[in-house]
Amino acid sequence: MGVVKIGFVGRIIEGKGWRNLLKAFSFVCAERHDVELHIAGDGSELYLMKEAISKLNLSKRVYVYGGISHSEVGVFLRKQDVFIFPTLYYESLGLVALEAMACGLPVIASKRGGIKDYLVEGINGFGFDPDSVQSLVNVILIFLNLNAEDRMLLTSSALATAKNYDSNLVLDNLNAKIQDLFNINVR
Repeated sequence: MGVVKIGFVGRIIEGKGWRNLLKAFSFVCAERHDVELHIAGDGSELYLMKEAISKLNLSKRVYVYGGISHSEVGVFLRKQDVFIFPTLYYESLGLVALEAMACGLPVIASKRGGIKDYLVEGINGFGFDPDSVQSLVNVILIFLNLNAEDRMLLTSSALATAKNYDSNLVLDNLNAKIQDLFNINVR
């Protein structure tokens, strides 16, 4: 199958979970030699991240692109095989994870915050305990050990999930709920 590319897009700050991601990736690299980590983002801890990559001897397997524009996010994501959202925050939605799904990527994400509303275990991705590096290692290895058919099922389910969050569909659903609530027509 070749090299599996794991993607991350986000601010490089403590709360986004980059430290746990690098630690977990280091453990994964000890077991698997067919994996790379691609990171797009900028932030106050970018220099710390680069130091950690060097200290963990990951320089040949981790690629840091720095900040990218919003228009470049989709291009970046489409070059990956899976997306990791290791946030430590209780994010209200986790929009970047939905963007990844819209690009056909299964998502490996913290079981914290709004993403729990749309991440379906083993269907469009996998969840992990954000306070446990080992939990992240385990789900990355689960993904890496899937056969091509199971990965394709994850991809198609991720795309289907993202379609449920299309802005027109969301507005139509909101309009319907408002109509039901107030028994009025707002259009």
